Parts: sequence; C-alpha cells; structure tokens
Amino acid sequence: MSRSLSVEVVTPAATIFQGEAEMVVAMTTDGEVGILPLHVPIVAELAPGELRLKQGTVEDTQVFATYGGYLQCADDHMIILTDNAINAKAIDVAALEAEKASLEERIKSLPADAFDERAELEHELVWTSNCVKVGKKNTK
Repeated sequence: MSRSLSVEVVTPAATIFQGEAEMVVAMTTDGEVGILPLHVPIVAELAPGELRLKQGTVEDTQVFATYGGYLQCADDHMIILTDNAINAKAIDVAALEAEKASLEERIKSLPADAFDERAELEHELVWTSNCVKVGKKNTK
C-alpha cells in the first residue's frame, strides 16, 4: 500500500477539496514546489498559480487556479489556505477573457489619483488572468 497525503484546500468561503493525494504541486512565492508523502514539515506562501493534486492517473489529477495564501504540510497532512480557488474544469475561459479585457479598460480609464480603486481592480485582474491561464492549460 502506497502512502498518500491528506489534503484540505480551504478558502474563506468554503472547503474546496478534502481528500487524499499522492503528490501536491503548488506555486509559491519562491517558485513551484512538489510535495510527496514523508516530506519534511513545510510552510510556504502561495503565489497566484496552479495547484495540482495528483491522484492515481493523470486523468485523476485535480487542478485548481489559486490566488495567494499559505500551505502547511507536516506528518503527511497538508492544509492549503488560499484567498480564492476554482477547479480548472469549472473555468469558463471565454467569459474570463472578456472580463479581463473589461478590467484592463477600466484600469486605463481611472484617474491618476484613484489609488484604492486601481488596487482593487488590479487584484481582480491578477486573479482573472491566472484563471484564464490555468483554464487554457487544462482544457486542451
């Protein structure tokens, strides 16, 4: 019997995933990290990117777009606390590309002193761009 990781992916709104994985690959602020069972304890800050939970075959791998947060792994138990996450299969690339274009236009049209609104829109743009990237990569 092979070992696995117990994994939880949690956002402020809900638990997105709870189950087992043979391997977890996540984008951290220091680059991509792969974690297998028996990994030394680790805490890392997540960057916007792709989270892959390998379960058996390639077809069984769960893929998520994530936005910020932290991962912690110890004793084959991993908790991923992220600001936002969506399953790659649920991403509507066409709709998000249109939203991305709209956000870019709104940012361009802002007055120079609209710092708070610009920061909020840029935050949304990073999330939307990441979802488009993950969606395109995983719908081929």
